[in-house]
Amino acid sequence: MYVHRLYETPLNPWSLCPDGYAIEHHLTPADAANYPIGCSRPGGSSSTRLFVRRVDTSVPLVSIVVSNGDGSIAPPVVEYEGRHVDNSTRHMLMDTVCRAGLSRLWEQNFAYAFSTHSLSAYLPDRDEWNYPVDKIATGSMTPKERDIEADNADMIIDGLSVPRQDEIVRLKLDFGVVEVRRPYASESRALIDWVAGEFGGGWASELGAALQNTPATAVIASFPRGTFATTNEHFVGFMTFDGLMRGFETAVGILKKYRGRQIALAIALKLIDLMVRNGYRYPIFGGTGPTLRRHFLSLLPTLHAIPGSEQSMFYRAIQC
Repeated sequence: MYVHRLYETPLNPWSLCPDGYAIEHHLTPADAANYPIGCSRPGGSSSTRLFVRRVDTSVPLVSIVVSNGDGSIAPPVVEYEGRHVDNSTRHMLMDTVCRAGLSRLWEQNFAYAFSTHSLSAYLPDRDEWNYPVDKIATGSMTPKERDIEADNADMIIDGLSVPRQDEIVRLKLDFGVVEVRRPYASESRALIDWVAGEFGGGWASELGAALQNTPATAVIASFPRGTFATTNEHFVGFMTFDGLMRGFETAVGILKKYRGRQIALAIALKLIDLMVRNGYRYPIFGGTGPTLRRHFLSLLPTLHAIPGSEQSMFYRAIQC
């Protein structure tokens, strides 16, 4: 599996498109029967097919399919008419359509794209990292291969390596039972206020964005209803995804007095499970920082830091 970082390096496919050619995000009615949108891999009906054509014709020369659901991108394809274009122009058009596909995913709020084949032959100036799925599957990765010397790097995990989780995970701890689950809509305002007070406005904003998704793209740890007299006393911790970027986990917090009991791990496992159910085969943990990074690397053997992500997308936002 190849991972492509979409931020910090400009794509600009339209400015690089050769004169006399155009990029399209859809097909003309005349070609729709032969090239229906969503018919190709990846992503099925949530896919978009992009193609490059001459401005004086509607016939595609080269095309590419991207998934608006999980951020995956297929290799570019030379269509029939594209075979009659000279090699240098064809290579330029394939470079252009690859950039257009990655740009489409960036517009869909993905920080990373995924492909089963390398795109480096078409995009030599782009960041591309080969995620060692085969080594992870066989357990043959060394700690050095899993780790990089960057405390703020993004990390990636094969979501299918994590066991499926119950709808509500109940942890029996020395101070009582803690439930790990999706938050309910009626809890939204209290949760946001609690996170703002305990962890700051930035994470509260991300949580607010996650709670607006349907279903909510967040996980909380809390005591069962009625354990305490006030609402805020029930909350223990939280984690979100699809708040800052899609397929991206960034905000995670556990009250200090409850740390060290693997509550963060239980929340992370539940979150990964939800991300896989939402279509993200490879969840990204964004800019976790040194403490959580070491904690997660020790507890999740298939987690891997992404080379080239030493300054995570998470740290581009103004601190709030």
